[in-house]
Amino acid sequence: MNILNQPISTGSCQSSSLSKEASSKITNNSLPASVKVDGTTQATNKNLSSLKCNASNVLHQIKTEAAQYQPYTLNFLQSLFQEKKFSKANSAETLVLTVSVSSAVKLNQTQIDLIAKKMQRITGFTNLKLVNTVDPSLIAGFVISYGIDESSVIDLSVKGQLAALANKVEASDQRAHNRI
Repeated sequence: MNILNQPISTGSCQSSSLSKEASSKITNNSLPASVKVDGTTQATNKNLSSLKCNASNVLHQIKTEAAQYQPYTLNFLQSLFQEKKFSKANSAETLVLTVSVSSAVKLNQTQIDLIAKKMQRITGFTNLKLVNTVDPSLIAGFVISYGIDESSVIDLSVKGQLAALANKVEASDQRAHNRI
């Protein structure tokens, strides 16, 4: 729907200084107008720029159009929206993911920040609680566990890589032993 070239209705507005030529162009209480980028309108004829409207009549028209709902209904809808915002705010505060980071040495703050940013991207949680524990048996690297009962594990330690390598060697030995 193109509304840019449509005339703007003046409703019951009274014009104070309309010339005879301008008033002859007005038909059916409408004025040709151009719409500016900022959303305001400007009359195309300079003589028509001094239109004055009775503000109470305009407010009365707006009230009758907006009075489709009873006040109780509007209050109920407003309370629903407020409750929804309140519940979203509470749920956002309570959704904190605890991430346990075990490392061979104590991590410094920049390392913890990098891990936190990466975990935010992986999990989608914005609120994280990082718990750093030192485990010298890891040799080097770290192990991240998160989720319900820390069921998800990301193992980036040397100990984990050595264990994975040992499992591959053992599996290949069993395959070779079964072929013989």
